Amino acid sequence: MLLTSTRLAVRLAQVARPLPIFSRTYATTEPDLKTTLKEVIPEKRELLKRVKARGDEVIGDVKISNVIGGMRGLKAMVWEGSVLDANEGIRFHGRTIKDCQRELPKGTSGTEMLPEAMFWLLLTGKVPSTTQIRAFSRELAEKSYLPQHILDLFKSFPKDIHPMTQLAVAVAALNTVSKFAKAYENGLNKAEYWEPTFDDSISLLAKIPRIAALVFRPNEIDAVASQELDVNQDWSYNFADLLGKGGKQNEDFHDLLRLYLALHGDHEGGNVSAHATHLVGSALSDPFLSYSAGLLGLAGPLHGLAAQEVLRWILAMQGDIGTKFSDKDVEDYLWNTLKSGRVVPGYGHGVLRKPDPRFEALIDFASTRPDVVANPVFQLVKKNSEIAPRVLTEHGKTKNPHPNVDAASGVLFHHYGFQQPLYYTVTFGVSRALGPLAQLIWSRALGLPIERPKSINLNYFFVYCGICACQPHSRIVLKKGLNWRAISSLYPSYYPYINNLGFPRLQCIFMHPSYAQVEISYSVAPLAAFAAAAAYANAKWHIAKDLTSIYTERKAELATNRAAANGRLCIFFLFEDIATAYPDKIAIWSRERCYTYRETLAISSQLAHYFLSIGVRPGQLVGLYSMNSPEYLFIWLGLVCIGCAPASINYNLNGESLIHCLKVPKTRFVVVDDDHECRERIEAVRERLEAELENTILPLGETMNKATEGFPSVPPDETYRLNVKASFPFMLIYTSGTTGMPKGCAYTTRRFYISVRNVGPNTDRWYCCMPLYHGTGAVFTMLKLLGGVSVAIGRKFSARNFWNDVRDSESTWFIYVGETVRYLLNNARSPRDKDHKVVGMLGNGLRPDVWERFRDRFGVEQVIEFFNSTEGLLSLINLNRGPFTSGAVGHHGLLFRYRLRNVYVPVAIDYETGDIWRDPQTGFAKRQPYEEGGEILVAIPGKAAFQGYWDNDAATEKKFAKDVFEKGDLYYRSGDALRRTSDGRWYFMDRLGDTFRWKSENVSTAEVAEVLGQFPGITEANVYGVLVPNHEGRAGCAAIQVSTSDINWSDLEL
Repeated sequence: MLLTSTRLAVRLAQVARPLPIFSRTYATTEPDLKTTLKEVIPEKRELLKRVKARGDEVIGDVKISNVIGGMRGLKAMVWEGSVLDANEGIRFHGRTIKDCQRELPKGTSGTEMLPEAMFWLLLTGKVPSTTQIRAFSRELAEKSYLPQHILDLFKSFPKDIHPMTQLAVAVAALNTVSKFAKAYENGLNKAEYWEPTFDDSISLLAKIPRIAALVFRPNEIDAVASQELDVNQDWSYNFADLLGKGGKQNEDFHDLLRLYLALHGDHEGGNVSAHATHLVGSALSDPFLSYSAGLLGLAGPLHGLAAQEVLRWILAMQGDIGTKFSDKDVEDYLWNTLKSGRVVPGYGHGVLRKPDPRFEALIDFASTRPDVVANPVFQLVKKNSEIAPRVLTEHGKTKNPHPNVDAASGVLFHHYGFQQPLYYTVTFGVSRALGPLAQLIWSRALGLPIERPKSINLNYFFVYCGICACQPHSRIVLKKGLNWRAISSLYPSYYPYINNLGFPRLQCIFMHPSYAQVEISYSVAPLAAFAAAAAYANAKWHIAKDLTSIYTERKAELATNRAAANGRLCIFFLFEDIATAYPDKIAIWSRERCYTYRETLAISSQLAHYFLSIGVRPGQLVGLYSMNSPEYLFIWLGLVCIGCAPASINYNLNGESLIHCLKVPKTRFVVVDDDHECRERIEAVRERLEAELENTILPLGETMNKATEGFPSVPPDETYRLNVKASFPFMLIYTSGTTGMPKGCAYTTRRFYISVRNVGPNTDRWYCCMPLYHGTGAVFTMLKLLGGVSVAIGRKFSARNFWNDVRDSESTWFIYVGETVRYLLNNARSPRDKDHKVVGMLGNGLRPDVWERFRDRFGVEQVIEFFNSTEGLLSLINLNRGPFTSGAVGHHGLLFRYRLRNVYVPVAIDYETGDIWRDPQTGFAKRQPYEEGGEILVAIPGKAAFQGYWDNDAATEKKFAKDVFEKGDLYYRSGDALRRTSDGRWYFMDRLGDTFRWKSENVSTAEVAEVLGQFPGITEANVYGVLVPNHEGRAGCAAIQVSTSDINWSDLEL
């Protein structure tokens, strides 16, 4: 559900005043809740209109496991209030539980956030002021009284009726007072549905604590019904008072109730109670009927009864092992529970894959209260949380061995004398009203339709997915033991291509097993032949992999062409879409703090306005001389937002090289890191930067923070980024040059757009400590960020701190260059080598001799090694999961080998001159067999295929080879020697240019010679590479001429 760009897109839940560059949003005026909501609705409606316009966009795949597994993980509904991430836990409009505890108003007594403040946040996306929430609490107290028929209903209930049945029935019966039902019956404009829905929802929130108290006190119906509430107190206090637990002596219970109700109010929209409310509400049932359905779902033992199950289990455990227990006692009891076929209640979660932050909040609450800490039952809960995850992990049958919120909530209620476990779910029902009712209001405000998914029968899987429908006893065996399942299992890989190639009869047989069973008697031979051939071809020549790559490549190119035709090729349009679709997802992790997509969009938008205000204009390049940081990405996005791009400069450069890198793109501004060494290098050339290059220095840090304060946190008008040319840089990067001066090379907007279209949102997090001025780190970090995948930024590479960053950021992938992998492998072994969540690594330069050693030691399953020229004309990739392609820089199946047979061409090299070897008689080059290898030339139709080096025609011209095999042909010189095996594996042989690697950087021989020439006594230096037998690459050597008369020996230190 990718969205189109507009300034309204980023106003999901922002306040009117501008954001400082790294600040939070707060409500600053004092309207009531309904007025506040009314201000937000038009923007959301506009946003939904834009979403509908992109209704054909694909936002994910539907697997069989989604359909038959309770729709688990299926993105199938809109829910505004909260987002649940498997690794980060719940966020409410971007705020964590700790954020909410810190920011939301608290009661007149106690220290915990108020649930009604949580409702305000869920509904509006804004934090209410204390004044606003006091008025809202008063409104809830005033509207709490029940109509007489509800009291009569309670008096008629049988004594053995379940508490949840009482609650659900009473809530449903309140629909007699529904304003929505009456207004709808009398005729109501659809755009106004939300207002009576809002009124009913507030009425229900006000009344549900009193209804719950009637359930709890069935013998005091009239007393509970007439009990006056304190309008100066909050919702939770009055609820406790209705339960008979008011007064100062119960303040800790009041705080527990506040925390419990706020924590349980919303947990995304897919859980049973929330979804049931949404489903029934989508039929335009009023809020009372809709939430009654949610309560009936909550009553199910798989949803709302967990807290009481935990309490029963904990009390039974205490009865078995006593109050003075050891770790072994607890562990043995856990194992006995598991071995008996039972589950350990309170552990695991349908979505979460880490400890539940709600559990942690309850434990934090308890840990500050000595009476709770001293309670043996609570001590058992704590001990379980320390031991159970290890036991469950060893048991191996749970995806999440960590405690969830139910592991603590019932025990804490029990401690405070609230010892009726059947009533815990009723309390849960009071709490859960907050989220579903807020969403119900939004569903009516947005005019969301009735929910009506498509159902399928089991035969659909056989027909659509090619699964064998034959029963085992009637399985048809083909030649050489090949059965229908073997044939049909191949079909999904080939279906798009079979269909396009026009084999209708074969398609029919594969798609319709029932038809195939009739026809198979005279179709066995061709089917068996096809299946055998397909299986052999796929195993030997990797046909399916190549077809998938071709299809993906073509799809991305078509999307890019559409964007270009619409003038929306600027990458910032994609970023707006992602940030609008996933506003509360963590976009960037760093040691200092994390930023959501909402915050990243707001900050980069402020920077865009700031750049415009100081004179930056579309089409300009701005120097970016900085170490890694979130601010680096904000600056980059801010520039792209206004049709500009960064010239990303190596922050280690100084002197002439630094000046050169700013001359090349003709910058007028350079953003400089606040690192003191970076500042020193800039200060050393400041006079030339300002006078000769007319550059303005823009320091990062507090100076820029203050400069950007007051600018809007929404993007500037989109006219600044419309019609960005395909050839315009998304970034300008630098590669080493023969003169010792780096060459600027544009990573074009089109090239990046094609790449990012193949990236989709997922739950991974990619860690990068590779320098962001370098193509590998910059491109892949930004690809993931703009594709909706969270990134983690390390300041710079440190072998000592690398794994700490990876663990703390909970990264699942990291970006590397070959040298860094060797440094990590050279570290001393540690018991924590495999203590991480990393499943893969991506980069280049991973040497074959360390490949498998690194994988085995650190347990990284996947390696994506790529080989890509900075200029972008030679590109190889190797997705490696095992020994077959280990050590290769790329792999091509048969189709790609045929497709590129005259595009990637190895030629013989004259190693004396480093040039292409040419036949003395014909003047043509000698094409080498792929197995022997040589320098790879890339056939191009014309010089325009290579954009060239920025403002460097001479260097660009050297990359072309003309008249290579015949007069008039044209090739791009890669400067690298590679070979390809007969089965398609590419291997690096040698770097043929005048550069070598130093600490993961390309360094030219001329650069090294220039440095050597600065030493006293060295009058001339020539640096070159020498082949070393049985070793990759060349050794760097230097021939120097020394004049001893120029040396002051007393100044030298050995």
